[in-house]
Amino acid sequence: MVKLDKVLILTSFPFPDGKATSNRVKIFATELEKKSYIKDITIIATNDINNKIKYSDKIKIKNIKANLINKDKYLKRILQEVHTAFVLWNNALKENPNLIILSIPSIMFLIPLLFTKTRVNIILDVRDIVWEYLPKNRIMGFAKFVIRTTFKFSTSKVKLITTTNLNEAKLINLISKHKPLIVGNGISNEYFEILSRIPIKKLNRKINLTYLGNIGIAQELEILVDFAKVNQNTTIKIVGDGARLNAIKKLVNINNIFNFEFKDPVKFNHIQKLYEEADILFAQIGSSYSSAIPSKIFEYIASGNKVLIGLPEGVAKEIFSKFDGIEIFKTGDLSSMCKSFKRLLDNQFTEKLRNNNLRKLKKNYIRENHVNLMIKSIEKII
Repeated sequence: MVKLDKVLILTSFPFPDGKATSNRVKIFATELEKKSYIKDITIIATNDINNKIKYSDKIKIKNIKANLINKDKYLKRILQEVHTAFVLWNNALKENPNLIILSIPSIMFLIPLLFTKTRVNIILDVRDIVWEYLPKNRIMGFAKFVIRTTFKFSTSKVKLITTTNLNEAKLINLISKHKPLIVGNGISNEYFEILSRIPIKKLNRKINLTYLGNIGIAQELEILVDFAKVNQNTTIKIVGDGARLNAIKKLVNINNIFNFEFKDPVKFNHIQKLYEEADILFAQIGSSYSSAIPSKIFEYIASGNKVLIGLPEGVAKEIFSKFDGIEIFKTGDLSSMCKSFKRLLDNQFTEKLRNNNLRKLKKNYIRENHVNLMIKSIEKII
């Protein structure tokens, strides 16, 4: 193994407050930190200010100021992401690392690789295959061709590609010479231990249905507005922010809905109370996102709450249907959602079933276990 004492992790999301991507990057960093041969780990991330933070003895964070991206204006978004990608890469190379781990969903952060002549070892972590979510039309078909071509040529410069599940690995293998290593999503040991101590509770007459996470296009949370209209004895609570937040607030106001609450996103050390207050936890991904696995649901399961999820056919449905206390409805289908909700109210969820869930999580979905397999692979090839 060549000298590997200085590692850099590059992400286009804020750290440590960058939601699901941040959780994944955190485990990369903290598990690498345990290796005695690694002396320095730098995480370069975007934020609203330029600054440097000492995260731990070995880990430092370098925040690069990036303008807020308007996701509704596609051309402007592309230009902003490309510019940010070059800025981040330039800062990364100035650190002179032995290894760069690039964690993406945005394909724009691969463009600098096409022009980079550095001999640094690069690991590409593909958390989400976003180009597969593009609408099926002629323009987007051409865009998908360009993205796949960019991916093919840029990844010829990386040592290893990692991704979150087998479906994504197969899609990547079609356009890249690499056979991706699966580093699955899940829940960290820390979050598992905290959430698994929350006691399960009996449902009250007035149900608190809570969503925690990103309020984006993929989640299609507008269905909660329609659900609130026909379930007025249920309080709907949305905790988080994102591109669709204002649109959903507007829908709530237009429809004069009073059983709806919005709360700003909170850090994990304050989230336990929200899990304790909830009766049923909600999540959904749109039908175009069949290869995605929402990592927040692993937290939901650990917390001991009943869970109502809208999912398309695909890998996420295969995984979460194996757990108890969960009802999966056809994504975007209000009638199916209401039927699943009623089944959750009627069915018992016991301590025994909850413990079965915890055993499955512990065995198959602890993030640290997956990341350590990745580190072993890195040690073999570098």
